[in-house]
Amino acid sequence: MKILYEDEHLLIVDKPAGLSVLPDGWEKDSQYLVKMLEEHYGKIFIVHRLDKITSGVMVFARNAETHRALNIQFENHQAEKIYHAIVEGNPKWDEKVAKRPLRANVGHKHRTMVDDKNGKMYGLPRPMLHAQSLSFIHPASNERVKFSAPHPGDFEEALKILGAAY
Repeated sequence: MKILYEDEHLLIVDKPAGLSVLPDGWEKDSQYLVKMLEEHYGKIFIVHRLDKITSGVMVFARNAETHRALNIQFENHQAEKIYHAIVEGNPKWDEKVAKRPLRANVGHKHRTMVDDKNGKMYGLPRPMLHAQSLSFIHPASNERVKFSAPHPGDFEEALKILGAAY
């Protein structure tokens, strides 16, 4: 995990794929992001989540007031999140905005299902989803800030293998 930015209000990290944000119900002794951060920074507040398999930019609040302010922005769609994904086929669009509610997998709160039988990613080590950038109004300065994270190595390697230009 790499710290992209920190101040007395915010902590912005580049989360690696394969690291859970919260404790993993299946692997109770495994490390998770919040525990790692709190060991170094003290109490932090989760503003949003990324799945274990997803890499990229995440913001954490360092106090309750900042947490409330950021939650309002996320709820009101004032925060802008840009994701990069490697998908099969050629979509008929250059850019797609997804505004759909997500549902937790029954019995496994905050989890999505992986379908090994019907899913494809052509032998890639994980589904290639990366939270490329995140933009929001800084609760203390009231200025729009933007944070970006480069593609991780496995994502870059997959792009090379596929001969993708981006």
